[in-house]
Amino acid sequence: MPKTQIQCPNCGNSFDPDFNYCPYCGQENKPLDLRLKHLIREFLSANFNLDSKLLITLRLLIFHPAKLTQDYLSGKRQKYITPVRLYLIISLFYFLVLSLNPSSISINIKTTGNEVNKELTNSQLGKTIWKKVTILQTPRGKKLFWQKMQNNFSAAMFLFIPLTALVLSLLFPGPPYYAWHLVFTIHLQSLIFITLTLLNIIFLVTRSDWITFVKLLTVLDLSFIWLKKFYRLTTAGTLLRMSVAGALIMIIYGFIASAVSVLSLMSL
Repeated sequence: MPKTQIQCPNCGNSFDPDFNYCPYCGQENKPLDLRLKHLIREFLSANFNLDSKLLITLRLLIFHPAKLTQDYLSGKRQKYITPVRLYLIISLFYFLVLSLNPSSISINIKTTGNEVNKELTNSQLGKTIWKKVTILQTPRGKKLFWQKMQNNFSAAMFLFIPLTALVLSLLFPGPPYYAWHLVFTIHLQSLIFITLTLLNIIFLVTRSDWITFVKLLTVLDLSFIWLKKFYRLTTAGTLLRMSVAGALIMIIYGFIASAVSVLSLMSL
C-alpha cells in the first residue's frame, strides 16, 4: 500500500513523509504547530551553529594562530564559518560585555571661565557645542555619551578593519590579493576581541587597574605571533614591519576615534 503523501506548505508539491526536507524547494519537513524549542533551535543553528562550525572555528582561532586564515585561503572553508560571520558573533559579545562597564571611559572637561563661555557662544556652532558639553558634565550625559560611543565605535570598526588590512597589504609581502589581507585582519581582530572580552570580565569582577596594561600587552603579543606566522617572516622582519604598521594604524585609529567622539557628542 503506497504511503500517504504530504504537501509542502512552502511550494505546494507533494512528497513522502519520510523525507526530512522537501525535495522540490528544500524546506525542512517539520510540524506546522511551531513551538518555542523550534525557534530556539533555528536561532542557534542559523546564527551560531554551535554543534559544529563555530566550535571548530573558535578552537582553531584560539589555539593555532594564523592556521585558520591559511586553511580558509587555501580552500578549506566548508567546516568553518565565514570570517565576517565569525567577527559579527564575537563582536556582539565583546560590545555586550563592554556595555556592562560604563566607567571604562573617563570624561574630565573644564568649561569654567567667562572668556571661554563668551568665545564659544559667539556663533551658532559654538552655542551648540557649549550645550552638548554642558549635557556631558551631568551623570546622565556621561552615561548617554558612553552608550553612543560604543554604538558608533562598533559601526566604525567596519571602516577601521579594511583600512588596517590596506596597511598590511602595503607593508607585508606574500598574499597577492588585498582580500587575503582582509581575511587575516578580520580573524586577528576576532581573536583580539575574544581576549579583551575575557579581560573585561575579569575587570568587572576585580576592578584592577593592571588590566589596562595586560590588554595592551595582549594585543601586541597576539599581533606579533599572527603576523610572524601568517606572513612567514623572521622575528626582526616582523618587528620592523609591525612597528611601521602600528604607527600608521594608530594614526588611522586616532582619526576614527576622534570622529566617533565628535559624532557621539553632537548626537547628545
